[in-house]
Amino acid sequence: MAAQEQLGGAVIVPMTDADLVWVADFQPTDWPDIKTAYKLYTTWWFSHPMKLVLQNQVIGIGNVILFQNSAWLTQIIIRSTHQNQGFGTALTQALIDLVRDKVTGISLLATEMGFPVYKKLGFKIQGEYSFYKWDDFMAEASSLLLSPYHTDYHCAMLDFDRQVTGENRARLLQNYLPEAQIMVEKNKLIAMSIPSLGDGWIISKSSAIGLELMNNHIQKNNRLVLPDDNTFAHDYLSKINKSPYRKAYRMVLGKPPAYRPEWIFGRVGGNLG
Repeated sequence: MAAQEQLGGAVIVPMTDADLVWVADFQPTDWPDIKTAYKLYTTWWFSHPMKLVLQNQVIGIGNVILFQNSAWLTQIIIRSTHQNQGFGTALTQALIDLVRDKVTGISLLATEMGFPVYKKLGFKIQGEYSFYKWDDFMAEASSLLLSPYHTDYHCAMLDFDRQVTGENRARLLQNYLPEAQIMVEKNKLIAMSIPSLGDGWIISKSSAIGLELMNNHIQKNNRLVLPDDNTFAHDYLSKINKSPYRKAYRMVLGKPPAYRPEWIFGRVGGNLG
């Protein structure tokens, strides 16, 4: 898209893969690697990464992921030297305008810093997420017998994800489903884990199975993010003396998706919707 949004001489234009050489300059502390995410954004047909340029200097970046009837704003970052000057609001509004007429709702995960900007633009809180990390935490070994991806369950996996998120994310999931592990009982899919998708996507209709899948994740990773509405998972972590180190707000502009946070035992990430 060649259209440009004006703000004090600044313009908002699409990013390309040529921009990846400097993206790491915007890396915030405690965020997943943003260069990896933006590399995906510049190749996905359903993603629209944008940059905010002022006097030939890139001062902001952001992206919007477009699903079938919903969208996610992801990794909106303004240089510290240009914050609190309206640039974040302008970039966010430009991303909203790209997809507003194509979806019923636009979601994002807001940090404390971004929250006032999004609230002013009309976003409302739908839930909260807690972030955990550890250096030497060993979870209980899981005895689950998981099955690898099988084409027989392809449609069921997409439908399960849709039940949990309230969104049709097939265009995102297609490349990740073959790497999934699933739990099937009486020919019914009841749990699914995709370690390679974002922070590690873990969903389960059974709390006990979800907890075991979460422990599998903990054994191999030092970070976990959970929706606060999954009280079963948070109670478990509290009992073993693990506390969140920060919070984030799930916010939505428009119609909120009917999602099931109590079935989420490991989120994908605000960077991937």
